[in-house]
Amino acid sequence: MSRHDLGDLFSSMSGEERPPEGAATREQRRARIVSQLRQQHVELVHDRAGVRERRRRVVVVLVAAAVAVVGTAFAGVAGVGPFASLHARLQESPPLPERSQAAPRVPVSSPPLVPFVVAPASREPAQPAAESQVRSPQQAAPAQRPHDDRQRLEAINALFADAKHARREGRNADALSLCEELLAKYPGSVLAQDASVERFRALARLGRSADASRAAAQYLKRYPSGFAAAEAAELARPAVP
Repeated sequence: MSRHDLGDLFSSMSGEERPPEGAATREQRRARIVSQLRQQHVELVHDRAGVRERRRRVVVVLVAAAVAVVGTAFAGVAGVGPFASLHARLQESPPLPERSQAAPRVPVSSPPLVPFVVAPASREPAQPAAESQVRSPQQAAPAQRPHDDRQRLEAINALFADAKHARREGRNADALSLCEELLAKYPGSVLAQDASVERFRALARLGRSADASRAAAQYLKRYPSGFAAAEAAELARPAVP
């Protein structure tokens, strides 16, 4: 670091007369000078470290090259080099004895051989496994049961939803037809009771009193404690003349 590098510092520290300045200005100037000194110090340290690292790498490369050259030279000279003593001991050691012929192996007595009889092949062709094992419909049903159940529930829900939609729109004949279709196709479904109620209600709205009374009586016979039992009993009661 020369005087030229620290020109700002020396100029700031020279004895030139300057007008008085405030404390804040002096503090800023002092902080700037300290920052410059620290930066230059860090750069100097890094430069020296880089020079040392380059020197160390050069020395390592030179030593490795010298070792390689010397090792190559020793490899071509017999009895010279780090393995010369080992080579000499190997040369002086007696030769290994030749292997003696192995003694003949005594045959081990074995039991008499049993003749192997091959059964004659049957003239009838063997049936394939797919034909010999006939699966009943009950055995094949579980593989398709989840898919079938889902389709069945979707069909039941669609029929009942269409019947209620027709009732809300005043299409009582369509609602009756859809309920009767649901009860005919799926009599044991979870919506069978609801469809039965919608059926005798649709008949009553259509003015078919006798048919509505019979449908209500059928509902009471199948669901005596159903949610529409009171309504069905009132509709199934015979008219008083």
